[in-house]
Amino acid sequence: MRVKIFIVLCSLIVALSARGQQWAQSNVSALCLRSAASHGSEMETQAFCGMPLRVDSVAGDWARVSTPDGVDCYAPLKSIVLRDSAEMAAWRKSPRLIATSLRPELIVGDTLAPDGGAIVSDVTLCSIFEGEKSPGSVFAEVRLPDGRRGYIRSEAVEDLDEWSRREPSADRIIDAARSMMGTPYLWGGTTSKATDCSGFTQLSFFYSGIMIPRNSRGQAAFCGAAEPDMTGFERGDLLFFGEGDGERITHVGIYSGATRFLHSSGMVRENSFDPEDPWYIPRRVLCAGRVDLQDPSLKVANHPWYFER
Repeated sequence: MRVKIFIVLCSLIVALSARGQQWAQSNVSALCLRSAASHGSEMETQAFCGMPLRVDSVAGDWARVSTPDGVDCYAPLKSIVLRDSAEMAAWRKSPRLIATSLRPELIVGDTLAPDGGAIVSDVTLCSIFEGEKSPGSVFAEVRLPDGRRGYIRSEAVEDLDEWSRREPSADRIIDAARSMMGTPYLWGGTTSKATDCSGFTQLSFFYSGIMIPRNSRGQAAFCGAAEPDMTGFERGDLLFFGEGDGERITHVGIYSGATRFLHSSGMVRENSFDPEDPWYIPRRVLCAGRVDLQDPSLKVANHPWYFER
């Protein structure tokens, strides 16, 4: 029986959310969340625009927050919008759009200007905005957490509720992963601007509506990773790697088929573990695991920070 530490952690986080709990939302496309209340401290993870955060405390220019996947960290107040429980409940019930375009997008201030007018914000994959699409409209009006308004191409967004109900699939995971080819590596990165290895896998799964743990060792424990059968991999499996002859997991990638895998190492790239393949790199697969895409407890649609159903 798999030990789902991640699910237990998320359940505890939800249980601790009192009626008067203070919340926050990221107000930028890639919010850097730190291990301490200092811009010089290590970056633990990132949040894309609209991501809900639980606020544990506020001191000076920083808030101590928890992310939906259970990471405790610090957010600069200048990059978040504080909310109370009533405001977050209203947000969960409001019409919302999620950025699903697998190409860079912008929110602009004027759709009639030749150049779109002033840029309101750039957009990272899976960012969430209040707003809705009108049938046949080329642009959708969206509102950011701080109230700024602008327009984004209708083709670049989907209704969040409808998106959350679609069936997860390995194809969608691979599509998201491939869309980030060439994206630079960044320790602590979890957005389509820049990612580390586990941030890359986490975002690729989130695009398909599935939430997995933040770091590679957590992902391995979560999916019951075991000694690999090098002939039994399926597209979308997680492959875990070690350095040299060591047995410690230090890296993770997504199996893309035919001995190849997608991963973030220097940048997002595709390589192979087959020495005969021209894309081979000498990384040793320690173990591999498969995420159950039908497990309802993993679906963003069932996470109470995003929806009230």
